[in-house]
Amino acid sequence: MGLRDQIPDSAVVLFRNGLPGVTGREFVILKPDGLEPIVVLQSIDEPAVGLPAIPCASVINDYQLKLDNQDREELELRGDGSDPELLYLAVVVVEGQDKGPYCNLAAPIVINPANNRACQIAHLESPYSALHPLSEV
Repeated sequence: MGLRDQIPDSAVVLFRNGLPGVTGREFVILKPDGLEPIVVLQSIDEPAVGLPAIPCASVINDYQLKLDNQDREELELRGDGSDPELLYLAVVVVEGQDKGPYCNLAAPIVINPANNRACQIAHLESPYSALHPLSEV
C-alpha cells in the first residue's frame, strides 16, 4: 500500500505540468503543529520531498498577482467572475545557518481550492522578491 492510497482524492493537489525542479505531480498540504503559518507541500510521488511554504498573505497582507491566460487554464479557472479565492504559497528558502530564512514571493505556488489544481507562477516583471526575508514577518 503506497502513500497515495492513504490520502483521500479531495486532499490531493495536482500540478498537471509538474513543479519546476521537483519530481512528481501530486502533493498534499501538511500543517505541522507549532509551525503556523508555515505548511509543508509534501510530494505523494516522492515521499522524501517536502517543500516548506507560507501563505503569501501572511507575509504581505495585500499580496496580489495577475494571472495570465495560461495560468488560468492550468488552474482550470472559468473567468466568468465566479472564480474561487486562490491560495498563494511562497516557498520558504534557507541559504545557510547565518542567512535566511526567506520566502519566494516572486514565483508563488497557486492553488485553486475548488478543484485542487495548482501551478507555480513566475513572471519576469514581478514586483515581489524571490528572497523576501521572513524576519520581516
